[in-house]
Amino acid sequence: MRVLLRLLFFCFYAPIIICSVLGLLMTTDKPMVVINYPLDVIEIRQLKAIFRQVNASKQAIKTLRLSQKNLNNLFNYFLNRYFEIATHIVFARNELAIQISLQLPKKSLGNYLNISFKLNYQDNRLFKFHSLQIGQLLIADEFSQFFLQRVPNYGSFNEPYTLVKKAVKRIKVTPDYLTLAYYFESSANEGSPTSLLTENKRALRFYQHQIDLIIEKHDPAWRLSLAQLLQPLFKIAYQRSSLDTAIDENKWVIMAVSRYVNQSEIQRYLPFNKLNHKLQYATFLYKRMDMAKHFMASALLTAVGNSTLAVLLGEKKRIKGC
Repeated sequence: MRVLLRLLFFCFYAPIIICSVLGLLMTTDKPMVVINYPLDVIEIRQLKAIFRQVNASKQAIKTLRLSQKNLNNLFNYFLNRYFEIATHIVFARNELAIQISLQLPKKSLGNYLNISFKLNYQDNRLFKFHSLQIGQLLIADEFSQFFLQRVPNYGSFNEPYTLVKKAVKRIKVTPDYLTLAYYFESSANEGSPTSLLTENKRALRFYQHQIDLIIEKHDPAWRLSLAQLLQPLFKIAYQRSSLDTAIDENKWVIMAVSRYVNQSEIQRYLPFNKLNHKLQYATFLYKRMDMAKHFMASALLTAVGNSTLAVLLGEKKRIKGC
């Protein structure tokens, strides 16, 4: 009986003890990486100039060249918009050494989760992950590789992984620069976005009129939420559509809302006749205008079939927003 009680006691408390020990080993009170933000004006201009030059190129294979400072600024700017996180990337020949400090919620075992690892460039245009360390805990390469090799096969990661693997043509890492050559997929291969925007002008004008009706009822003392546009319009699309027309009907909603939210900002990417709504309010997503613009621009470009362009434009709009 005593043996059975001891066994039950061990089975109950052993996982708690193990998790507590791992938590203590993996967390710390001080960050490994400390960055000074926000970016200054010169750094912002440098990032804008890099992406402006790449965007101006008319070649199918685009080449992006980033210094160590550029890449660190880029990663930290993007990540800090959503997480309390700091990253530091060091270039070596055909290798990136990455350090990450993530601030944890209060009442955690520690204040920070410090992670470091290395990416070694391989001949198949991708990197090999190794030397993973979380806090004081060293992870064997075989163990980390076992899980990472299965990530691309997981449903939600498979599509972006395949997209990146297909797009990336060449990577070169030196102590000074990271050079990335990637294929910029032309929308001409998937059907012209312009033709999609004009093939059913009546439907598009209908949803633009519905937006005007929604805006007329909006109280200008309150922020205009993106949900206030999308929810009623998708409900109307559901009522108007059949099984055969549902996809196209939803596309018209996305096009109409994106044209309202982004106004003329998306004109250069998807040319169409500029429309003037009776009233024009800034649209917010999570109390931020830039997120609403980015979300609808990416949704529009994805809806017309060019997911690669959607990713690139989304990144460009984030940099432009800074």
